[in-house]
Amino acid sequence: MPFEDVEINLTTSFSNAKAGFDPVSSWTGDIEAIHHLDFEGYSEINTYSDLSFEVLQFKAEVYYYITKDLSILAEIDYNKFTDNEPYVYGDQDGKWVYGKLGVRLFF
Repeated sequence: MPFEDVEINLTTSFSNAKAGFDPVSSWTGDIEAIHHLDFEGYSEINTYSDLSFEVLQFKAEVYYYITKDLSILAEIDYNKFTDNEPYVYGDQDGKWVYGKLGVRLFF
C-alpha cells in the first residue's frame, strides 16, 4: 500500500482458447436415434467448427479507506477480444472499457 489509506490493485490476464470437432466418419448407433437429421451433414462438421480466440485484459482498482469498514472504490477494466476464426459466428473482434465508482461497506 503506497499510502496508509489507499490500496491499489493491478491485474492482467491473457487467454488463448481453441476448440473444434473431429471428423465424424461413421455412426454406430441406431439411425432412428437421430431421426430426421442428415448424417452426411455431420460428416462435414469439422470443416466449420473450429473456434480460436484470444482475450487480453487489464484492470486497475483503487480503494480509499475512510475507516477500516468503509471505503470508496474506483475501477477501470480494458478488454481486447480477437477472434481468429471469424467464419464460425461472424467477426467478434472488439475492445471494451468499463469503469465503476462505488462505496464499499464491510459489516
